[in-house]
Amino acid sequence: MPTGSSLTRHTAYRVLELAEAEGAIVASPAYRLMPEATGADILADIHDFWRWVTSAPFASAVAARWPGLSVDTSRTAATGESAGGYLALQSAFQFQGEARLRIVLAQYPSMFPDILDGHLAHGDAAGVPPDADALLRSYLTSIKPGAIRLASPYPEMLEVAFALRSAARRGELMQNERLMLGYALRVAKEVPPMWIMQGTDDTIVG
Repeated sequence: MPTGSSLTRHTAYRVLELAEAEGAIVASPAYRLMPEATGADILADIHDFWRWVTSAPFASAVAARWPGLSVDTSRTAATGESAGGYLALQSAFQFQGEARLRIVLAQYPSMFPDILDGHLAHGDAAGVPPDADALLRSYLTSIKPGAIRLASPYPEMLEVAFALRSAARRGELMQNERLMLGYALRVAKEVPPMWIMQGTDDTIVG
């Protein structure tokens, strides 16, 4: 399975089984990935996704593709793992006005940058390659202007992803106020119930 894909590894299948049991519709966004995109770009993609999912054109598209199937946006859940878990949480904190979520299910969601900074300050650099700065510089140099990446074959981008946790260039991609937990908590108005699954010994995305 490719990383960054809407059908990555195991969690997606559990979600599909639950959706089938409940007669639910699954809509999964293909958002831009770092480091080709910034964290702010990704949040913008998710915001656009919720605007579309709750719009009349989405309901019309579903009805055209599956006659007899109707969309009920009053019973919407957001779920995801790793970066998807982080974006599910951000959907509830920042985009609840459009999403109108009833519940969020997040599996080992990636850290908010302000929490990650605290962990790195205390030496929690699990998984970070020793040459993180050089690795990230080399990759950024290879990116063609305007390039967009939505998925990569597993485990092709793992080293770059781990390098992003502590490399000097991380700030250019992730240090935006809207990415932070502190900001999310300040702007959140109606937060739905949340179920967060996290391993007690996880030192990478905890």
